[in-house]
Amino acid sequence: LHRILRRVEDTNAVVFPWKTPADDFRGYGVDVDLIVDGKIRDSRSTALDVSSDWTRFPRMGFFSEYPEGDGADGLAAGLAKFHLNAIQFYDWKWTHDRLVPYGENGQPLNVFTQVGGRVQSFQTVKDKIAAVQSRNMAALSYTLMYGDSGNAEPEHVEWAAFQTPHSTNLWDIRQHDAGSYKIWVMDVSNPDWKNHIFGQFAEAMDVAGFDGIHLDNLGGAGCYKRNSDVGIPEREEFPKFIAEARAQLRRTHPGAIVTHNDVMGNYLPEIARSDAAVYYSEVWSRHSYRDLRDNAREVRAAAPGKAMTFAAYVNRKPWDEMGDPAQPPLPTFVNDASARLLDAALFANGAFHVELGDDGQLLVNEYFPARAPRMHPGLARALRDLYDFAVRYEEFLFADLRDISDEQRISSPTHRLSPDAESGAIWTVFRARADGATALNLINLNGVDEAWRNPCANPTPQTNVALRVRTDRNIRRAFLATPDDGLGRPRPLPLRTGADETGAFVDLAVPSLEFWALVVLAP
Repeated sequence: LHRILRRVEDTNAVVFPWKTPADDFRGYGVDVDLIVDGKIRDSRSTALDVSSDWTRFPRMGFFSEYPEGDGADGLAAGLAKFHLNAIQFYDWKWTHDRLVPYGENGQPLNVFTQVGGRVQSFQTVKDKIAAVQSRNMAALSYTLMYGDSGNAEPEHVEWAAFQTPHSTNLWDIRQHDAGSYKIWVMDVSNPDWKNHIFGQFAEAMDVAGFDGIHLDNLGGAGCYKRNSDVGIPEREEFPKFIAEARAQLRRTHPGAIVTHNDVMGNYLPEIARSDAAVYYSEVWSRHSYRDLRDNAREVRAAAPGKAMTFAAYVNRKPWDEMGDPAQPPLPTFVNDASARLLDAALFANGAFHVELGDDGQLLVNEYFPARAPRMHPGLARALRDLYDFAVRYEEFLFADLRDISDEQRISSPTHRLSPDAESGAIWTVFRARADGATALNLINLNGVDEAWRNPCANPTPQTNVALRVRTDRNIRRAFLATPDDGLGRPRPLPLRTGADETGAFVDLAVPSLEFWALVVLAP
């Protein structure tokens, strides 16, 4: 300790070795106290994830801009501070069906203009890929699974998806208005289209160095094959596309990862059970905190053990309210309280959140480069604490835990509790590990409405929350932790065991609750 303190005085830095334990998929806390004259003068904490496969705990971020000289290394270092382990490279490509930009000489262009008019640098794309990979973050190429863009008409009309049966007409092809250009939707089941786009995926991995592909789509729709009344059953064809893409890529790129955005959860059971490495969904039709909980439970029921991450855009209008002139203009900054509560709601229910990217931006729009509202430094600090917490306690949040939905298991003589995320209550999320340990999450919804998108005030702080927890196990110890204190350190929680006519119970008290606290009960 004396030598370490001397090194602090000499260099303001302390470097020490730590041998990684042999246990895979474990989170660890790192706590540092500055002690002067026997008294703690300052404290800091962080966390470490020791996992051999990032898809077990997928903390995904994004890049969406690739100008020349963009400082790739510094940007990647900033994202790494949040323990992100996979980065989605949104809209890096030339067009949706020709990913790598080529010049007339047959060589990749350094500077190129995308189909939407943005000027990008392919060298910056490669630099950012190398930068995130150097920090053990996977680089995923974002692309539509069935988009043809950049032309007045599709390159191959015979590959297209038609909105009218028996049609060969250009105007019957399903289109998507992307602002300055249109996307022609291809038949996702067409073998020639798949052969073409799979080759584009492989080329992107070869030339740019991606680790895998993140597939997107434009939401569920009923379309037809060209000149036919045979529909394109997306519920079946999307999983087939994922499986075939993964199999083909792995022939030349062993270990290639494929993920897929199940927009609106349209095909949740099928996509959850597919070969997608994680279940990823863009949340539009789930409006309440309870909806998010149910969404996570549905994924676990469909594909037990598969990790999940949601693109949930905080403070973004619901899909059916967009374009309403009565809606107020966008604020300058993201609302802190709703952003923190949204992460608490997702993490407590075992789901990750894709939200962090570029130069410290928060994802607030389905078009990732959108920058309004912005995240101010205070919220960035709070989110770092939340991500430290999520890593430190990943075994109690994201591992294969069983949901305990019996509301009679938890009661309080002092506070209103709700297992269903009701406003004006403490939301209880109770889950159990196979070894008998249980994780009781307490999320404060006092003074907060039930719609996770809505800006809100900070929850009304609660104190001395008395709890009675009924358990089938002999609980010997308990600890309490919260990201709200900026440290997330576990604190022993006194408990009293007892029994009555309905069985055994544990009584304990949580001294204070601001946003989110985790109580772990261990046998």
